[in-house]
Amino acid sequence: MLGNVTIGEPAVLGTILGVWAHPDDETYLSGGLMAAAIRAGNRVVCVTATKGEGGSMDEQRWPSETLAEVRERSSSMPLVCSA
Repeated sequence: MLGNVTIGEPAVLGTILGVWAHPDDETYLSGGLMAAAIRAGNRVVCVTATKGEGGSMDEQRWPSETLAEVRERSSSMPLVCSA
């Protein structure tokens, strides 16, 4: 429950603006809410502050010099699929 609005009523939320530090954060933190809002006919705007190039916890597997491209590509896929 968000104030007096429940998740079961996404249409009453209006436009949703999500502001995130890294690309793909929105996918696992609010993907369900965004999808429900879109299905209800609401507008969803998603903003990321970085390309995610500094967020690697495993430099060997995900080197910082290529991480931004990977995160940017992976974050755009769910948005295209939900449209």
